[in-house]
Amino acid sequence: MSTIQNTRLIGKVRKHYQSLLSTNDCLLEMVASGEEREGLLITTDYQEKGRGQHLKTWDSKPNMNVLLSFLVRPPSMALRQLFDLNRFVSLAVRKTIEDCRVLGSKVKWPNDVYIDDKKVAGILIQNSIRDQKIGNVVVGIGLNVNQQQWRADIPRATSLRLALGSKLDREQVLDLLLKNLDAYYQIVKEDPDTLKAAYHRHLYQRDKWSAYELANGHVIKGKIEGVDHSGSLMMQLADGTRKQFAHHEITFL
Repeated sequence: MSTIQNTRLIGKVRKHYQSLLSTNDCLLEMVASGEEREGLLITTDYQEKGRGQHLKTWDSKPNMNVLLSFLVRPPSMALRQLFDLNRFVSLAVRKTIEDCRVLGSKVKWPNDVYIDDKKVAGILIQNSIRDQKIGNVVVGIGLNVNQQQWRADIPRATSLRLALGSKLDREQVLDLLLKNLDAYYQIVKEDPDTLKAAYHRHLYQRDKWSAYELANGHVIKGKIEGVDHSGSLMMQLADGTRKQFAHHEITFL
């Protein structure tokens, strides 16, 4: 166990492991056993069964990337504010990429961060509900730092090293990330409207006509206009109509 000095809350207490099945699972087990210190951070050099949304696996080579989970308990946050968690985490990751002198990063709805058209980071948020309020929130982040090759079935991946052309210090990247997570967590609690405006400004493919696949396999052409308060994607379709999509209803192509 160690302490990190440049944050007020997130990562103030850190537990690091050389290898884990999953940082989220590890932290969830700690929470279930009564370990509920807000800001508690779990990091690892390698995840054997790292995962993202919809049971997708996260391909990360040992000692290459930043892999972490942390615990927060937002005070009195209602269920309708749930997507604000996605906003603050993804914006903090994007700011970290920018702080590493990599330009052009965007937040891809609902849980990824892209550099150009390639995925550099993924986010997995798992939460508990108490009396119609958001209780414990476990946030997992995988940020590709120095990895340069991925499995053949992951064609759209990149890393900070590929973007910069040089290797980075993972601990320095982690320090930047924790500092930004800490700052954006304060914003989500104190000024969520500013957070929403920033998320909209940095939204991947906003105002661009692109192809998307619906859950039934049908491919449509649409233009992302934003994300509403509940986290649904707002889109203008080719026929001029406007529609909202939940994350399980549409896929980027």
